[in-house]
Amino acid sequence: MGERTRKIVSSVFLLTLFLVAAIYTGLAIVRIYTQSSSYSTETSKNSLDCVGYIYSVEAIKYENGLLSFTLRNAAHSDKENINLIIKSGNITKEIEIRNIYVDTTKRIDVAIDIKNNTFETYAKNCENDALKHAI
Repeated sequence: MGERTRKIVSSVFLLTLFLVAAIYTGLAIVRIYTQSSSYSTETSKNSLDCVGYIYSVEAIKYENGLLSFTLRNAAHSDKENINLIIKSGNITKEIEIRNIYVDTTKRIDVAIDIKNNTFETYAKNCENDALKHAI
């Protein structure tokens, strides 16, 4: 009986070890899948949100620290409210533009110190889609 008992104990021990390893591996796979899918969802959401911001900046003027321009919301834009970021050098200003309907314009005035006669505009969270402008 001693030999048979040893085989049973060894079999139970190996089965338990296999189950623990399988559970650990399964939980690791679930954790990796959850993290990667949540990252993909977050980045895709921002990218898809940015697609709808289609605008142009026209009639740019800069005098005495006041930047003025006309913002034209394109005919195929699907956004009527824009949180616009204006960036020049290290200086960033955010302005809320409400009710700029499709294919209309709105005059924008912003007090900002422009560096090197250039600035960028982009919708909030859409820095990769920034438009560069020269004065």
